[in-house]
Amino acid sequence: MATTNLTISDNNLESFYTIWLDALSNSCENNVNTQHYIRSITNHLKTFENIQDCEKYMHQMSENDRILMIVSGQF
Repeated sequence: MATTNLTISDNNLESFYTIWLDALSNSCENNVNTQHYIRSITNHLKTFENIQDCEKYMHQMSENDRILMIVSGQF
């Protein structure tokens, strides 16, 4: 009986960073509840209440990082 060695490649397992820019991201109960839900489906969630802090954080990231960004209508 011949055996076959299977190599499982995890090249398709990508990591996404979720960034949420909203002046009320941590103040509104609905937004806090939404954060809990997002954290249940992703490993990386970072919230920002102002553009400058968000930009600073993003500039520190690698060019290869994949970002999903949530931005409020006010920004």
